[in-house]
Amino acid sequence: MPQLTLEEARSLASVLGVMDSKRSVLLILLSKPRSKYDALTSMKELPKSYRVSRASLYRIVDELEKGDFIEVVNVGRMTNRPDEPVNSYGLTLKGLFAAGISAYMLFLDSKTPHTLRDRVRPDELIKALEASAGWPLYLDFLKWHRERGIDLSKAKISMAYFSSMLALSLLEHPESVTEERMRKLAQVVKKLGIAAQIEPKEISVLFRDARDSFREFETKVLEPFLRRTDTKSTAKKEAQN
Repeated sequence: MPQLTLEEARSLASVLGVMDSKRSVLLILLSKPRSKYDALTSMKELPKSYRVSRASLYRIVDELEKGDFIEVVNVGRMTNRPDEPVNSYGLTLKGLFAAGISAYMLFLDSKTPHTLRDRVRPDELIKALEASAGWPLYLDFLKWHRERGIDLSKAKISMAYFSSMLALSLLEHPESVTEERMRKLAQVVKKLGIAAQIEPKEISVLFRDARDSFREFETKVLEPFLRRTDTKSTAKKEAQN
């Protein structure tokens, strides 16, 4: 069962900007590195309404790279033109968000042609993402920005930015920092050769304690300070009048 509904997927997609169906399909195809030519060849096998010309595809790829959705992951050489480089493109972190949300929309929308589903296989990408320990956190990241009306369509999402904003999101919703989720993340970290310095259960407790501390600071210090500042400002304006 997909973790998102069609309505929720469309809502989260708005955070990343308007993605037409052709761009959505192209992003899903680029979940596996491809050159522009390889992507064009794959799209030629799709239903007619999803195909693009060579000039259009090359332009869209350039736009997606400029928007930080994709990046060059490998530079090869043409067999018949060894001096001419051939770039292969893959998804950035932002592109992974967009491709994942696009996969949900294509898979869940009853208007998506079966022939397109069979060729692009959005269900396979969804399955892979939902099996990942990080995917629920990626969704939390997008929801945090949606709640604040923040447009990420032209933003570059570095891992530092993602981590910082995710921490804020988890502080506001510590109930999402479950021991099971942290345990899965710890397994991913260990595979990368990084030793965990804290147990998953302790992380959950730390986020809940931090949330409570921030709330106490807000109610006992920040709110009274802002009220006093506002009162002084109002009094000063009345005296001037």
